[in-house]
Amino acid sequence: MGADYVIAVDVNLGQPLQAEYDPKKMPSLWTIFTQTCRIVENNWTDRILRTNPPEVLLQPDLHDIFMARLRHVTRAILRGKIAAERWIESLTPEMRMRLMA
Repeated sequence: MGADYVIAVDVNLGQPLQAEYDPKKMPSLWTIFTQTCRIVENNWTDRILRTNPPEVLLQPDLHDIFMARLRHVTRAILRGKIAAERWIESLTPEMRMRLMA
């Protein structure tokens, strides 16, 4: 799309497929559906990132956030901000100057 730098935020990869699993209990249809969606999302995200790698990839810690619940949105945004701030702090002064040019 003509961007000089691409900063991607991955909210799929690295997230556990199932936080809790009880082998004695049959998973619900909803659990099976959401896990299937997560597998598809992870595969799709992985393929896109390998095909078109961004200059920067942020992966905020969202392991305990269920994106379908709107009440988690504020927490997810805050985690994204934290990931971005950590990335900025990791930059050397030379890297910052290059990005600002």
